[in-house]
Amino acid sequence: MTDRIIPLLDADAADLLWAEEIAPATLMVIEEARSTLAIGMFILAAAVDDDRGARVRELVDAVIRAGRRGVDVRVLVDEFEPDQDPYNVNLVAAHALLDGGVSVRVYRHGYRSALHSKVVVNERRALVASGNWSAGGLSANVEAAILVESEAVSHLLLDAHAEAWEQASVVEPLP
Repeated sequence: MTDRIIPLLDADAADLLWAEEIAPATLMVIEEARSTLAIGMFILAAAVDDDRGARVRELVDAVIRAGRRGVDVRVLVDEFEPDQDPYNVNLVAAHALLDGGVSVRVYRHGYRSALHSKVVVNERRALVASGNWSAGGLSANVEAAILVESEAVSHLLLDAHAEAWEQASVVEPLP
């Protein structure tokens, strides 16, 4: 474990973000991705069809655009259960992303109880946040995040995401 510890002083920059600063920073990480974008999200509520869901839809649209410009995008969401809210929102989001050409997998509960991360990582920046991609997480709640500019930190998180990705199940498109 200690071989994976990188002092944040080695980072080019690290910023603590609060509430309304998080969505714009998330958008920046997505839009700056050139080759790789990994997202791990417990709740990705892209289905909210009113003003409260606008920020989530903006991020989902940016993720789709990243994939269309050739970025290897991998979105990992927690297991969804169609009959249980709020988890079924992940199913709607997964299919919206799939329809946009983005690779999505679902982390099924097994060895660990849930994929509870809220991480967005490209090849040189990583955003680790407390809030979900939901109306509350991006607009209403007081959430915190840290944005780190560091290839070393990004690669550690990309490696961890890849490990979870291999354990996750592919989401098939709807017929």
